[in-house]
Amino acid sequence: MGKEDTSQIKFLWTLAMIQIVLLSLLFLLGRYDDGANPIKHSTKQGAAKLKSALDTYPLTTDVFVMLLVGFGYLMTFLKRYGLGAIGFTLIFTATLAELAIVVIGLSKIDEEFVIKIGLIDVVEGGVVAAAFLISFGALLGKVNPLQLLIMGVVETICVCLNFYLGYKVLGVNDVGGSIFIHLFGAYYGLAVSFILRRKRLAESGDKEGTRYTSDITSLLGTVMLWIFWPSFNGLLATEDGRLRCYINTYISLIGSTTTTFIVSGLLSNKKFSMEDIQNSTLAGGVIVGATADMVLQPYGACVAGSFIGIISTVGYRFLSSRIYEKLKVHDTCGVHNLHGLPGLLAGLISVPVVVLASEESYGLSLYKIFPRSAPIEGSHDLKRIQEELPDIEAGEGRAMAFQALVQLIGVAISLVFAIVAGLVTGLLISYEKIIEQVPDHQLFDDELFWNMPDHDDAGFVIKKGERRKSRSRSIIPRSVDGMAHLSPAVQFALKTDGQHNVGFSP
Repeated sequence: MGKEDTSQIKFLWTLAMIQIVLLSLLFLLGRYDDGANPIKHSTKQGAAKLKSALDTYPLTTDVFVMLLVGFGYLMTFLKRYGLGAIGFTLIFTATLAELAIVVIGLSKIDEEFVIKIGLIDVVEGGVVAAAFLISFGALLGKVNPLQLLIMGVVETICVCLNFYLGYKVLGVNDVGGSIFIHLFGAYYGLAVSFILRRKRLAESGDKEGTRYTSDITSLLGTVMLWIFWPSFNGLLATEDGRLRCYINTYISLIGSTTTTFIVSGLLSNKKFSMEDIQNSTLAGGVIVGATADMVLQPYGACVAGSFIGIISTVGYRFLSSRIYEKLKVHDTCGVHNLHGLPGLLAGLISVPVVVLASEESYGLSLYKIFPRSAPIEGSHDLKRIQEELPDIEAGEGRAMAFQALVQLIGVAISLVFAIVAGLVTGLLISYEKIIEQVPDHQLFDDELFWNMPDHDDAGFVIKKGERRKSRSRSIIPRSVDGMAHLSPAVQFALKTDGQHNVGFSP
């Protein structure tokens, strides 16, 4: 029995055991919330939950389309890893969403020792799984299903803990998850990739490329994410805040798409790079995630989106190769440029936006966007506010300057937590005595884990059986010949390496 078969057996039995444990917990503790409970849905609280769930359902479908179709197809750009991109997205989204439902449920178990599960809990599970999909992008094609499963379980628990610390304890405002999903997922995946830096990726460099059809399917994922991203950002918002999420996100995406095409064309000899178009056009959705429900004004959202479109495109062109050159961190999908850096900037942008927030610009809805800033219980200001908006609850009387400081603390904690957790997870899944590794010469290849068709022509025959050469997106050059398409940083690294192949140190 080969190492790959052993790894698959371990994966299947581990997945089965996890499913049995989760099913047991759901059987013992899981029950419908009051909105779905046929006995309690007619009560005042149950009716409110029922209405909220029915209003949320369209957003729920949008979010799962983003996860399964958007993220899945976006990662199909590798010419030999399309099945893995979509198939692993499907199984790990389902498994980790189920795990997140249970973990989050255990954190708020009621006095009856019951986990009440409603539609919002299901979609929150999917949102947590999105962090893993981002991390998966950094490691696409380099790890096996068992490693992904271990990584996903650890990350899901860490994301839930980070949620609790950020949202519940600190009261950070991050309605679109730029800090707790995008930032965390990107740097967690990059930290794992750093631990796996000794892989000789050059041995599979010929497979780290695209072809015409894989670029098209990847662009389909981009379009799906572009369309549904406002639903992701607006899921946790309410009333006018949710409407601002829709407006701000779409305008920011418009800005990032426009500048991405401009910069991509300027940096690619007047032609567009598919890598830029598939990814950087979406950075606008991330940059406004932490502030999507706040008063940015349309011009503010457009400026943010236009700015991050430029930064992300330049990052794909120059920063990824420089990070690989200096740190040996290989980022297959470039998640640092789409999720990590935009998520970090989104958190930093939230600081001045929060400082400028006031009743003059928000009205009394200020205390719905920033509930911790509502006046304390029994105060005259609270009575004044509740006369107009009875559903406003007492807060901490938190000053906006202090809330801005909390935003900064939330960014720092999420970043450090992601890196530390990723490093520990990387050490765990790289321990070869327990977990088999993907052979260096079989990276980025579906054949290792999927039953493949007998013939895979894909319509690339030119003449006399010859096939068109696939365009490479690898930052790891395979030979000294044909370096013109590489960035100056990678060309320099290749020339000074003294070898024809640039790989990781053994």
